[in-house]
Amino acid sequence: AIETRDVYAPLAHRLGMASVKAQLDDLVFQTLSPSTYKSIVAKVKSTKRQREKIIRDYIAPVEKELKSYNIIPEIFGRPKSYASINGKMKRRNKDFEDIYDVYAIRIIVEKVEQCYLALGIVHSLYTPVQERFKDFIATPKSNGYQSVHTTVIGPGGKMVEIQIRTDDMDDTAERGVAAHWVYKEGTNKTTEIDSNVKWLRELLEILTDETADPKEFMDLLKIDLFSGEIFVFTPAGDLVQLPVDATPVDFAFQVHTQVGLHCMGAKVNHTIVSLNTKLKSGDIVEIITGKSQVPSYGWQKFVVTSKARNSVNKYLKSVRQEESIKLGTEILEKTLRRLKMHDANQEFIDSYKKFGFADAESLLVALGNGTLIVRDMLSKLRPQEDGHMLASENENSNRFFDFARSKANGIVLDGITNLMVNFGKCCNPIPGDDLLGFVTRGRGVTVHQSSCKSLPVMTHETDRLIPVDWNVSRKDTFNVRLKIVGMDYKGLLKNLSECIAGQNVNISGVDSKVSGAIATAYFIVQVSSNRQLNRLVNKLKKIKNVDSVERA
Repeated sequence: AIETRDVYAPLAHRLGMASVKAQLDDLVFQTLSPSTYKSIVAKVKSTKRQREKIIRDYIAPVEKELKSYNIIPEIFGRPKSYASINGKMKRRNKDFEDIYDVYAIRIIVEKVEQCYLALGIVHSLYTPVQERFKDFIATPKSNGYQSVHTTVIGPGGKMVEIQIRTDDMDDTAERGVAAHWVYKEGTNKTTEIDSNVKWLRELLEILTDETADPKEFMDLLKIDLFSGEIFVFTPAGDLVQLPVDATPVDFAFQVHTQVGLHCMGAKVNHTIVSLNTKLKSGDIVEIITGKSQVPSYGWQKFVVTSKARNSVNKYLKSVRQEESIKLGTEILEKTLRRLKMHDANQEFIDSYKKFGFADAESLLVALGNGTLIVRDMLSKLRPQEDGHMLASENENSNRFFDFARSKANGIVLDGITNLMVNFGKCCNPIPGDDLLGFVTRGRGVTVHQSSCKSLPVMTHETDRLIPVDWNVSRKDTFNVRLKIVGMDYKGLLKNLSECIAGQNVNISGVDSKVSGAIATAYFIVQVSSNRQLNRLVNKLKKIKNVDSVERA
């Protein structure tokens, strides 16, 4: 019953299947709240005659006036579902006896213009409640539903809801847009159905995508099922329906996927706005695109439509995959070259099945994001050479960083010292960085920088992430490698060295190279804290012709 309440009933509503939704709502209500359900059923039956008389009193003058205009309407009263009545009682905090619009009067006419004529007649006969008027003919719901709703106060001050629609609109509302257009003759069925259930097609595309996460799909489905709607316009005047809190990026993806992927700016009501601006009904939205513009990770925080979220996630995942493959290939080649095993490169790549991967690309991705290291591959593929090669690898790759770590007294986990610790090869943390530990099976705790790009890969195992801190004194200094890129000129190294010395920072190593007019310098400096390092980086960035300064 809960699943029906959360998924199937809202889905029936989203598809415009009003009668199906009402039946599902009543079944859920009967199952989850049997005593309240029985009470409302009994009260509806006991007051049936009284309410039918009220409906007849409302209908008679309207029917007479419409016939004077040569309009032969079909007018009838319809009891609302028991679940709907219960919802009204809760929302308005009233007893059953105080709910007068338990019945809705429905007026069915032949043409759209007759709907508005009927509306005028109803308002001339009874006093309308202004805030309860809705025109879904001019702005249909996303499920294709069209009707004019108005609530009026009649004899005795009792309110009744009146729905005015054409035969076609009534058919669509009761059976759903798909069923209506399948049975209606003389129309382009496919076009009509596509325009009204486009939302469902987009969800099905996400579901059939082999990279789709079922949990994420359910989250997107619930967002689409339960969100309200706003109506905005393109510069050409076309109407676009979006959920509440939608942004220009959601609008761009709704227009076309390629427009969304290359969205670089937006104008709302002819004024440039940020991409995370929340749109309002009636806004005119214009999207500015650029060929080089691509989605960023920041978009994930504010896009709301399932199409936008899925497209952004899919693109960013493909980018991460490409970067990880490139980095994994580079790590494997350089490590094997350093170990004088370059000829074994293809053997290592082809061994993906031994490590539980579906293909070679997946293995390279794991190497690139740090979930697999070459040392693990070596111990499994070449166990006899592992000891000698491991010593060589440690000496070459960790000589610089081991100096920094030797000065620390270790790391602390909930007050416990001297743990078995490995440092992530993906980010090479040093004391002073914000850290997170990842419990690694058989190898204790692997320590990463909290900003390490490999950590998002591990978020599905959050129970294995633990807070970690350094246990060092303020007097200790730690080696940090800085990469400085800028335009080459005479005296560049002198200026960089003087700047570093001016911050009372010791230089323990320097290397530089020039390609064309661009110089790249690597400085190994000894700092006591991240604060001192950040201060040094800011000073270096201010030196003439220096373009970037970053940790390497």
